[in-house]
Amino acid sequence: MSGTGHVSPLFSLPLELREEIYKSVLSGPSQGLDILRTCQEIQHEAQKFLYQRELIFPSQGALYAWLAKTPRELIAYVSSITIHVQDVDLRPILGDLTSSYQSATPLRLSTSELYRAEVGSLGQALKEIPKLRIITLRALLHQPSMLYRQFTTQVLRVVSASCPHLLDLRLEGNFHHQGLEFLATLNSLESLSFDGFSLSSPVQAVKILASLSHLHNLSLVSEYAPSNPDTGLDGNLTAKGGHFKEEVLRTARRLPYVSTAEEIPVLSPTSFFISEVLSSLHDHNALNSISIRLSYTPNVATLVSLEEFLKRSPITRLELDWPDLQPDVLQRHCLLGSHLKTVWVKIHYESYAIEILWSIVENRQAGDLNNLRKVVLIRPITFCGGVRSLPHDERKEDPQPVRRLGSGLGNLQLKSYRAAIKTVPISGTVLANDDRDIVHLFSDGKENPLDDINS
Repeated sequence: MSGTGHVSPLFSLPLELREEIYKSVLSGPSQGLDILRTCQEIQHEAQKFLYQRELIFPSQGALYAWLAKTPRELIAYVSSITIHVQDVDLRPILGDLTSSYQSATPLRLSTSELYRAEVGSLGQALKEIPKLRIITLRALLHQPSMLYRQFTTQVLRVVSASCPHLLDLRLEGNFHHQGLEFLATLNSLESLSFDGFSLSSPVQAVKILASLSHLHNLSLVSEYAPSNPDTGLDGNLTAKGGHFKEEVLRTARRLPYVSTAEEIPVLSPTSFFISEVLSSLHDHNALNSISIRLSYTPNVATLVSLEEFLKRSPITRLELDWPDLQPDVLQRHCLLGSHLKTVWVKIHYESYAIEILWSIVENRQAGDLNNLRKVVLIRPITFCGGVRSLPHDERKEDPQPVRRLGSGLGNLQLKSYRAAIKTVPISGTVLANDDRDIVHLFSDGKENPLDDINS
């Protein structure tokens, strides 16, 4: 409603429909806040959807400050947060030390007291968010002090104690010096993401994960390689701990989804996506989706192992993303299996899209890929001098080549979108919300096309 008394046509719609509009506008990671500035009525109705997005806090202190100034009724809408776990500020001890030189009063603060107080504050803060179901904890990456390691161990314990109904836990950064015992109390946990390293032995890890009856999604995200693959980061992992590898996966057979994302610069001894690990997944009859996103090109042995795995597994959804992914890899290694319903591929050139689609057309003409219903091809937009540009391809591209393939794709229909694609941060910084990619989506029209783009 404007100051002139004019009633917007929006308010002639039922509240349920208006809320669907607000949710569509505000819930996406790339949407602005202009709708909240339209009028007070819209702000009142729509602001709750802003709090249903993931909230990112650069420190524990930022979380405490936000909770202190945010109304309880709005906090009640929050379900997903990210916390960058910062080390405890020890300056109060230095202040007490200075005071002690000026008086006979003994020091009142100790390091352990400050850390205990911080853990208690975090636990209380988490309890103030009643519908919290998704937590991402981002730890410091390199050479954490002994105090910080002990602190993050306590942070994990307080998260499990304060959020017993947590559904999704994502650990990013260096959690190599912590065990997985804290997971045992998260009985509702459905999804776990970490880099595969912990103090827990493989046998302990299997036992803990087996106790989580609702766990069905396991993502292993390697952001960098520890200096010693046998002992962990900086050689400080104990002998009982180590990489979460094939012996663990072989015994966790009810997982329907496994995702692996390597963000290390080259293939290393600590890489999770290796042929031995794929071999350990062969007997996972419940596994129906696999996502492979790498920062390096997998070697031939790994691709051969992936081919064998896809032949023997009833995978219906496949996601592939690594540098300079060549279209002929899909054909040469038979990565497009007969069970596939959805294929998601990150490409760099439109000419690659043409080759991939021709391969699909040829397979369909040969009577294969009858179950395939959706193909998502994503081409990144690069930034040069602040200007968006598409990756340059030396080959001349037909301006509308993809659409000319429509007749050979059968029941797959082409739709194009510009959509925000959520990726794993490499350096620990949060990617800008307006980072966008070009998305070519081929769908049979039976599903919501954006579901597969942002999943």
